[in-house]
Amino acid sequence: MIKKFHRTANDRIRTRAAIRIGTNATDRLVKEIDELARRYNTGVEMHAAVTKEQVDFVKKRTGLTGVKWLDSLKVLGPHWLLIHMGWIDDEEVNIIKERDVRIVHVPGASMKGAYGSGRFGKFPELIKNGVIIGLGCDSAAANNSLDMFRAMWLAATLHKEIRYDPTLISLEEALEMATINAAKAVQWETR
Repeated sequence: MIKKFHRTANDRIRTRAAIRIGTNATDRLVKEIDELARRYNTGVEMHAAVTKEQVDFVKKRTGLTGVKWLDSLKVLGPHWLLIHMGWIDDEEVNIIKERDVRIVHVPGASMKGAYGSGRFGKFPELIKNGVIIGLGCDSAAANNSLDMFRAMWLAATLHKEIRYDPTLISLEEALEMATINAAKAVQWETR
């Protein structure tokens, strides 16, 4: 698929390598998917740190939480796009920043599935540290909505309410997450 479609239609079609979720990925799979993405100059996306149970499962299997596990495999970089990221710690925030990993915040899916990214996620800290965060909807099944205006509203209100801080994630930042930062997150040059 990458060979056939990546950067076709006057560069309007882009493909990416993907790993569904860390709970069903081995070290070998992660490294080989990363190599595939690097070979074809594209990115890798993966749902990561979605729920506490998922983080605990990866830690039980690898001895490390998701971001630390991926970092130990020496694959992380700006071509990696990690989706959800509701269960990370301060050390992982620093790894994400240092490796220039891109993130997609999906507040609607988190709220529907009770994933905990609003309460436990570090999105304000990631933003403060200059991490590129795009905004997404996931899927209609996971979110009941593919409405980006709704996603922007949720991103701009969820963290304020939970942390009792009206200064977190402004409307302007939410708009940038849905547009400029989303393009940067998927390595799509912006003008």
